[in-house]
Amino acid sequence: MIIKIFILGMILAGFSNLFWGIFVYLKNRRGLQNKIFLFVGISFGIWTFSYANWLSQNNYQDALFWSRMLNLGATLIPIFFLHWIITFLQLKKKPLLIFGYLLTAIFAFFSFSSLYIKDVKPVSISQYWPQAGWLYTIFLIFCFIGFFGYAFILLIKSRNLITERERKIQWNYIFWGSLISCIGGSFNFPLMYGIKLFPILTLVTIFHPFLWAHGILKHQLFNVKVIATEFFLGLLIIILFINIFFYASILELSFKILIFITTAFIAILLMRSILQEVRTREEMEKLAGDLEIANERLKELDKAKSDFVSIASHQLRTPVTAIKGYSSMLLEGSFGEIPEKAKSATEKIFESSNRLVHLITDFLTLSRIERGKIEYDFQKTDLKAIVVSVMDEFKAANIKDKKNLDLSLDIDEKEDYTLTIDQEKIRQVIYNIIENAMKYTPKGFIKVSLYKTPDKSKVVLSVQDSGIGMNKESLGKIFRKFGQAGENGKIETTSGVGLGLYVAKEIMKAHNGDILAESKGEGTGSTFYIELPVNFVPTKV
Repeated sequence: MIIKIFILGMILAGFSNLFWGIFVYLKNRRGLQNKIFLFVGISFGIWTFSYANWLSQNNYQDALFWSRMLNLGATLIPIFFLHWIITFLQLKKKPLLIFGYLLTAIFAFFSFSSLYIKDVKPVSISQYWPQAGWLYTIFLIFCFIGFFGYAFILLIKSRNLITERERKIQWNYIFWGSLISCIGGSFNFPLMYGIKLFPILTLVTIFHPFLWAHGILKHQLFNVKVIATEFFLGLLIIILFINIFFYASILELSFKILIFITTAFIAILLMRSILQEVRTREEMEKLAGDLEIANERLKELDKAKSDFVSIASHQLRTPVTAIKGYSSMLLEGSFGEIPEKAKSATEKIFESSNRLVHLITDFLTLSRIERGKIEYDFQKTDLKAIVVSVMDEFKAANIKDKKNLDLSLDIDEKEDYTLTIDQEKIRQVIYNIIENAMKYTPKGFIKVSLYKTPDKSKVVLSVQDSGIGMNKESLGKIFRKFGQAGENGKIETTSGVGLGLYVAKEIMKAHNGDILAESKGEGTGSTFYIELPVNFVPTKV
């Protein structure tokens, strides 16, 4: 019974080693590691199938032949294994490998001589166990112990040098698979020297090629598992099919046929399901890979865009500021009186350049935010003074443009509005909010209020208008980059690109504040709220 278990186990081990050797090779026929692994699988296959044949023999001569054949396979294993480990670790050991292959060739040449395997005799489970000659002992010392031992030393030394997570996973599979292989194979040698040690662990050689294949096919571990399932299911079906021919009665035959058909049917259904899952997973992995590549490309483009915006904005800011300054001086009469027609054109130049200066400022701020290079100059500042200054600017523009909007400013004079803020950036926020109100209010009123919350913890600036209002969709996107509310057709044209509110939101975050908007719907006007904490302590001043 034990002999039959060993024969079956070694047949399975042979199929396992050959299958995984061929499978890994076919995955990459040009890869040196894959080629050498195929030879490792073939040498193990020679050893395991010869092992099964040797145990099956009933006469001396056939048992001696197959015992020498299995040890020929055992002779080839160490050098192929060492070569494979050296290739996996990407080491250069050419002189050692040349010496190893020459030494292996010598031992292989004498493998069918009495110097190598001198005899077979009854030991333990077999009546024809091979007995080692003096040359075989030299092979064990120099090749088996030497090559396997050196391979393990290389593996252990490389463990701490591997930093990549994926390579560490590979290393683990290959190391433990090698340890199983070495222990399983070495249990056959004691009986060759008359040491009675039962070789039960030889059967673990069924499993080490699966671990090795996992280690090699680092990008296809899921497929390896699927192929392993196919392999073992196929092997199970073959065994059940062969078992049909060993029966004692018609009833037993019928029972075995039924088991075979049922198992085969279930196996086919299972594999169809697994293959479908594999195809789905591969498609998802491909899509994920494409998405990752596209995402990296988008990040590169976004960075390039931010750099371009920063450079372009800096280059534009100087000439536009000069245009604004000189047109202002012309209007003030610094260069003498100018004709009415020229004055009207100069006012338009001044107003357009002023809007452009604010737009460039938004672009610059956006660029710095995206690159993480925005800096804040937090100081104690009277917020009321900023609000009054900005409102005076818009009141003057309202008169010039003859919009006839009712602009009002309501400030609770009892309160102190001194806060720790970046004056220029908060001014930018306030300017953007009121400018939006002016832009989207063709007629009616704009009411600006400055006050503190009842608990005195926050200062609130509200800007209420009677303009076009916003629906829920617009409210949900106005604080996004390039988001605008004026897309509902209520006004013919709007200047700007939808950056002001996004920039304002980011600036308010840096002040530990907030900016909110509300509207009851289109045509009902809007109200914006700027909230700043009274006791704000900046992390970086």
